[in-house]
Amino acid sequence: MTKRITNVPAAVENEIVGTLCQWYDRIAPLMTAEASRAIIRQDICDRLSAGTLDTAWVIEAAESGHQDADLALRAYAAAFIDQGRESELLAQVRAYVVRSLLRPPVTYPRGKNIIDVLTRNIAIAVMVDAAVARWSLPPTRGAETVEPSAAYFVGLCLRKRGIKLKEQQVARIWREHNTLAARLAASMQTGAVAF
Repeated sequence: MTKRITNVPAAVENEIVGTLCQWYDRIAPLMTAEASRAIIRQDICDRLSAGTLDTAWVIEAAESGHQDADLALRAYAAAFIDQGRESELLAQVRAYVVRSLLRPPVTYPRGKNIIDVLTRNIAIAVMVDAAVARWSLPPTRGAETVEPSAAYFVGLCLRKRGIKLKEQQVARIWREHNTLAARLAASMQTGAVAF
């Protein structure tokens, strides 16, 4: 495979990549797998507390192998117990907690898991969009195009920061960003906990 030709002066490339790296450095702590999982767990707890998430659905996801649903249910119940409000827990949550005390926490199957790269991929898509807006770049480019895309520059920035994603992978993440919510919801359905 031949190296893709990109027609951009070095000074321009350095300025764009330098700015992108500054943006990256500000959000890097949120781009980890643990940060993604913590955000998901907190969202589940918040929505359970607000009554905007079906408890039975969360329990089903946890029992089907969704690690963050399991940990969120444990944390949700622990908050009630810690406040002396365990009697306010729904019976199904109390039953889940009793069962969960008798087994180790649920773990995801080995392999790719959408939640592990959730915030990373959101941040990458946002960086591409921000580069498009700031430098009037196309978000992606065709195989024969020599003019650089935002995905090209974001890919350079990521590689400088130790994330080995090529331009095509950044472009795919950007394109798939619009389907992220549906893919995340699908990851919590019974039997489909990881991709």
